[in-house]
Amino acid sequence: MSNQMKTNRIVKRAALLLALSGMAAVTVSAQTTNIWITIGDGVWDNVATNWSSGAWVDSQVGAPDVAKFIDMQTPVAIQVAPAGARFQSLDLTGAYIFNGGPLQWTMSHGEAGFSNNVLNIGGTSSVTFNTALSYSGTSVNGNQRFVVGVDSTLIINKGGAFHKPDNGTQDWYVIANNATVNLSGTFTGVNQFQVTGTINHGAAFLSAGNNEVRIGNSSGNTVYNVNHADAWLRGGEITIVQNAGNVGAPRTAALNISSGTVHAEWHLHVSRAANTNAAVSVSGGLLRVVGSNGGNGIHLLQSGGGAVNQSALLAINGGTVTTSFIDFGGNTASAAANTNATATLRLTGGALYLGNNVTTKEVFFLGGGMSAADARIELGGGTVGGINHWSTSMGMTLTGSGGDV
Repeated sequence: MSNQMKTNRIVKRAALLLALSGMAAVTVSAQTTNIWITIGDGVWDNVATNWSSGAWVDSQVGAPDVAKFIDMQTPVAIQVAPAGARFQSLDLTGAYIFNGGPLQWTMSHGEAGFSNNVLNIGGTSSVTFNTALSYSGTSVNGNQRFVVGVDSTLIINKGGAFHKPDNGTQDWYVIANNATVNLSGTFTGVNQFQVTGTINHGAAFLSAGNNEVRIGNSSGNTVYNVNHADAWLRGGEITIVQNAGNVGAPRTAALNISSGTVHAEWHLHVSRAANTNAAVSVSGGLLRVVGSNGGNGIHLLQSGGGAVNQSALLAINGGTVTTSFIDFGGNTASAAANTNATATLRLTGGALYLGNNVTTKEVFFLGGGMSAADARIELGGGTVGGINHWSTSMGMTLTGSGGDV
């Protein structure tokens, strides 16, 4: 290579570094086992970049604005300038820890060349955000997807703001099949929150307002653990498995509450589509499904009936569950018939409080298309109480498995 060619490459690389940092310095220093990168303030725009084994390379000229890190010398600590950095999309493969100023995604969904993925994490990677995350997309319909590769871990320690743009219908997805996501911090402005994979909801405040939280919405199995005293998960509705699985290969999802608070303002749906198995297990903390109008509750199987090859379980062995009612296989006497479907309430500890001051509906209700044999109330310990007077005509089984009720 001629000296002139080498000079041109150096000049181009220096210009790229300055562009990435908004004319601020980008410092990279390598040691034997660690790499540190300092991202200056400004916008990572107009140039797609890759970080690969110690060199910035401009390999996608003219492509959408994607900051891509492919690191072969892990772990990598990235220090974001106090003013923050902005991306349209961010791809990460390797082990990364982001510290410092906020990170903001600016992607306009529907723009030519863009997918819905604002964060892609490659397989067998580990990424930790100790920075605040936010989104400032324009008023175009679409979704914000955090996609986590197989056998990878995403840790979000500060949360952020995921606001729906004006006139937009954006939802926040976390898709982590065979991967793990740990949440803490505060999440505000979420439109609809949909998750797949293993989610550990620690000291996080996450509110979808009156919008929906869907657990197990995409293909694959999902386990959502609410396991910290300061955990808060709120939605207008919370659904455990929204979309149908396949015959012989059901989609499964579980919401496990051992500490903290889960609050559905309107309804909690457990198994809402064909070929799905869904469970809610409460061993501590509080599950509350009582809205302001008092007429909302827990639906084991879809509220309209018509369940096919499904199972829904609410298991309580600790903590407290408060709800207006629980229906089994449909919320009306005229609900459609269910086929090969079971709905079970199992109490072996903790407390279940039922009823409200508005509706006169029975607190345990057998849907019109559900057989009594497939709708099971098993009481084997704990406390059953009432918010006010209540009644039911459904049969109950005293199992004694956890003591007296």
